Amino acid sequence: MDQTVSFGFFIRLVRKYWLTIVSFTVVGLIVAAGLTFFVITPKYQSSVQILVNRKNTNAATEYAGQHADIQLVTTYN
Repeated sequence: MDQTVSFGFFIRLVRKYWLTIVSFTVVGLIVAAGLTFFVITPKYQSSVQILVNRKNTNAATEYAGQHADIQLVTTYN
């Protein structure tokens, strides 16, 4: 029960089973790519909320600000 594991043990283990590690990694990537491209249906969804709020007391600057805000919102489309 009193075993110590050294770094050299892990190096020897990786050197011994490197081909198995690489092959399982490649097979996993191929399976994941196959599922992603051929099985799972893509779902595209997007939502945007634009809030524009200014506090102006002058009617002329308020109108100009609203007009500029409307032009900016139409460019987001």
